[in-house]
Amino acid sequence: MIHSLLRKLARLLDRPVVGDVSLDEQYRTPRGLSGMLIGQDMLRQHRPENRWTLSLLDVKPTDHILEIGSGPGLLLHLTSRQLHGGQVWGLDLSRSMVRLACLHNWPAVLQGKVRIISGNAAHLPFGKERFDTVVSVHSIYFWKDPLQVLQETLRVLKPGGKLVLTFMPRRRWPQQGEGSTCHVFSEEEMVELFQQAGFVQVRVFKGEDHFRECAVVGKQTPA
Repeated sequence: MIHSLLRKLARLLDRPVVGDVSLDEQYRTPRGLSGMLIGQDMLRQHRPENRWTLSLLDVKPTDHILEIGSGPGLLLHLTSRQLHGGQVWGLDLSRSMVRLACLHNWPAVLQGKVRIISGNAAHLPFGKERFDTVVSVHSIYFWKDPLQVLQETLRVLKPGGKLVLTFMPRRRWPQQGEGSTCHVFSEEEMVELFQQAGFVQVRVFKGEDHFRECAVVGKQTPA
């Protein structure tokens, strides 16, 4: 009830600034008060799959990790707690989400353990072989060119590094994603996309029984 009222208020307050933005567009690039409220919803709704995804990362204390589509910063927080000498970066297209994630992670941001920036995943602002692990949760649906993003991810991974991508497969979407404005993939299609981008040792991990999500994990070619 309270969330519903807040969303109505947010739409009224946002209208003079950003216009009547669709819910799909707000999830793609959250903005304004409505976007901040969506970010708070993300923290609550996606906590289980973020915790499960963390278990797939096999974080080492000195790892350097990048999260693409870091949203309100929950996985950044969970990951940073396992680092001692390492660093986790968050990248999000939405400046509203960058601000919210910084707020939720401010102690680790001040320590330099967490860095969060706004940017486009299709053109990652990092040099080659920068990260041990790249991770993304519920973000690929909104990438304009998923193959280009995967190729960029491969570029910034160290030899033997891995990408962990958690998503809801086509069979779990209403009408299997028909009519959706998002990119929707089956597990098999995602594996093929990883391989097309150049990843090796690509595997599918099924989520826990009550999950709708799964993860595809691929590696950069070892040195």
